[in-house]
Amino acid sequence: MNGMKWTKTLAGALLVLALCLALAAPASVTGMPPMPHAFYGQVTIAGQPAAVDTVIIAKVGALECGRYTITSAGKYGNPPPSNDYLIVQGNITAGALIEFYVGDTKVSETCPFVPGGGPTQFNLAVSTSSSVSTPPTLAPTSPAPQSTGARTISASILGHGSSFTINQSGVLTSPAVLASADGKVQLGLNANTAINIQGQSLTVSVEPSAPATPANVKLVNAYDFGPDNTSFDPAINLTFKYDLAALPSGVTESNLYIGFWNGSSWTDLPYKVNTEAKTVTAEVRHFTIMALLGKVTSAPPPPSPASFTVSNLTVSPAKAKAGEQVNIAVTLANSGGSEGSYKVVLKINGVDEAEQQITLVPEEKQEITFTTSKETAGSYNVTIGDTSGSFKVGMPNTAPPGKKLSWPLFGSIAVGVLLIIFLIIVLLRRRAYYY
Repeated sequence: MNGMKWTKTLAGALLVLALCLALAAPASVTGMPPMPHAFYGQVTIAGQPAAVDTVIIAKVGALECGRYTITSAGKYGNPPPSNDYLIVQGNITAGALIEFYVGDTKVSETCPFVPGGGPTQFNLAVSTSSSVSTPPTLAPTSPAPQSTGARTISASILGHGSSFTINQSGVLTSPAVLASADGKVQLGLNANTAINIQGQSLTVSVEPSAPATPANVKLVNAYDFGPDNTSFDPAINLTFKYDLAALPSGVTESNLYIGFWNGSSWTDLPYKVNTEAKTVTAEVRHFTIMALLGKVTSAPPPPSPASFTVSNLTVSPAKAKAGEQVNIAVTLANSGGSEGSYKVVLKINGVDEAEQQITLVPEEKQEITFTTSKETAGSYNVTIGDTSGSFKVGMPNTAPPGKKLSWPLFGSIAVGVLLIIFLIIVLLRRRAYYY
């Protein structure tokens, strides 16, 4: 019983401790600032790379919440996996719009603050170089008050209308798919995507005068996505649908990709080609001119012509009787890059004896055999292509007809001779008897 009481007492104490910790946990983090948001990107002043020691300032309202001094002309921070970023942090509300300054010149584009977000690439550009001095650090103040209430954003994708809703912090409350009527352009937005957009409408239209592409790249389709520099965090999916028969000459579907115009050149985006669906998809973080592009593949050189070699000539037998069959064989090989035909000609003593027409594919070999026979004794030279050999034919049997040795006849003669000798012996003995 005592053991059971101790067990119940211990269990009750642990339960009380757990409840205390649960109640204390929220209080322990009350007032802590949100996680910072990291940025990096290009910096241009009047179209030229910003100079070293230019200071980049990030503000939310009047609050300075980040500062970075350029150490390499034309850029601030570095892409992942580096740890060199402009860090925006402080008591900032999620979705609050961050304003950027190059020196004391304000950049027209803004980006929503995402706690723990990034590293986010956000390119900065100012159109004047008249005032880019380093401003003094401002005393921290409270962030600018955020607008309240949800907003409905209308969308027109190549003339096909739709809409979506973002909350007071500029965050998409539910996933949305925006597509043109023909399916050539489609935008896929996930829920909880922070959208920084100026105005109440989003548009995608055909770009009639797209910037020129590099020499080895051809333009398939180009579209103007607006408003310019509308940004998304995390990135949204942009999908272009292509017609295989309409691709420019020299472009294959495996060489398609999506690029965006950065103001001075085309920049590739990470992409994926689906050859079954005939689509190319890339992740997009901001709006500008986007295009479906294709790298031109150089035509492969034409295959080399067929090239034949004759080798390994053999003659069997090397010595033959008159009229005996002689086999002559060679190996024919095509070492060229194309299929071709070759006439194999057998010459004996310089005279064409026989021929065969042989067709071989590249790297194919074949043994070719001829047969011949000669009645006249002598030596015969054999030539096929660049190979040569020889064989000899022996003298024929010159014994006159009827003079050949006949074993039955020889046996009869031998028996007759023995019989005569026997009779002579008998006669001689009888004569001796009478005398």
